[in-house]
Amino acid sequence: MRALLRLALAGAGLAAILIPLHFLRFGLPAPDPRLLWMISQRPLYHQETRNGKTWEIPNSKVILVDAAHQKKFPAAKPPGTYRIFCIGQSTTEGYPFYPRAGYPEWLGLILKDTLPGRRVEVINSGVSGSDSSRDLALVKEVLNYHPDLLVLYEGNNEQLYSRLRLLQNHLGKNFGEFLFWLRDYFPIVRLAAQYMPIARVDPEATMPLYEQNVRKMVSLAERRSVHVVLVSQVNAPILYNPASPPPYNKFLRSILSPGVLFVDAGRFFSASGECRPDIPRCLIDYVHPSLRGQWLMAMAVAHGLSHRGWIAPVSQWRWRRVRTESAYSKTLGLTGHFLAKAFVREAEGLGEDSGKLGDLSYYVSTGEHFEQGVFLRALADEPIQLRSSDLEKAVLSYYDKTYPGKKAEFKKLLTPF
Repeated sequence: MRALLRLALAGAGLAAILIPLHFLRFGLPAPDPRLLWMISQRPLYHQETRNGKTWEIPNSKVILVDAAHQKKFPAAKPPGTYRIFCIGQSTTEGYPFYPRAGYPEWLGLILKDTLPGRRVEVINSGVSGSDSSRDLALVKEVLNYHPDLLVLYEGNNEQLYSRLRLLQNHLGKNFGEFLFWLRDYFPIVRLAAQYMPIARVDPEATMPLYEQNVRKMVSLAERRSVHVVLVSQVNAPILYNPASPPPYNKFLRSILSPGVLFVDAGRFFSASGECRPDIPRCLIDYVHPSLRGQWLMAMAVAHGLSHRGWIAPVSQWRWRRVRTESAYSKTLGLTGHFLAKAFVREAEGLGEDSGKLGDLSYYVSTGEHFEQGVFLRALADEPIQLRSSDLEKAVLSYYDKTYPGKKAEFKKLLTPF
């Protein structure tokens, strides 16, 4: 009887705390649903049946663009299919070219041509902003979908939630679920969620957790007899200063196992002769590959698979069937209009951060061999309205410097603010 009484009093006390807090949440900023997903163990995919067929479809609040149509896959692996999941962050998802042109999309086309006798399914499970702690949970999830191979691109985002991740690692995996549960009740959590990515620690402090996470991913895959490809990090500091910390690539290279393949994508970037600091054709900013860079990453993975004899014996790979980069661009629908719209989408998402406008517009002009003004011509068919007068002013100022004499022409294409 006393036990029941104590339990009732505890419940009443908890309610007395949570109910007022529930009403205090009003007027506070809502936590970013993508951030809440990052700190939890919630699945990325859910099942839906359409026209009698069951699909796995990613959470539309997590995948940034058109998740339901572009990144779904059959819940049951088709007979005779070799299934590949590509897991990583914004580079894998295809920033800023999503949903059409992350390296997994290029890889799927290359494998289709080089292995005409095999049915290969490449699934892009990249999530912008993710890190190795979140991707470890994602690996556990996708292993339920019977993959034959995992391609992991891990490292660029380890600093985004570094303090949170170290605390979470110390308190246990349920800490993230606890924060997720509190999201609607505890105002401090709602406020803290806005600043979680800001607090960071020394990069070297996160290396043990990063190494632990990657080793767990590999171990989980090996238990299911699933092969793993570890792709080297490719960004400006690593490409142009290989000794720059933290040493992600040195660690990835050290994982030796018959079921693990290390692919040095940076070697393909360097061999192209187009990735020097003064000619940044392979990167649109310090970390994200251009279309050329995504193509090189896909080629690096495909060549690694061929040399190891995975998917098919070396003798069955038909490299002469590989088409040109421009031919694959057409297949992926990477028209000037698509790229211009992608630029507008990302520019609007930047708010007042006009400093990156040059990075994001790079691929529209010099980087991808589109003549200057393609952005303007594409917009002529579809006028847009920028979300703020400050952003409009920044864009006009940028184009006045970049495309002399085009400012007035560009302004005509904007819907009056």
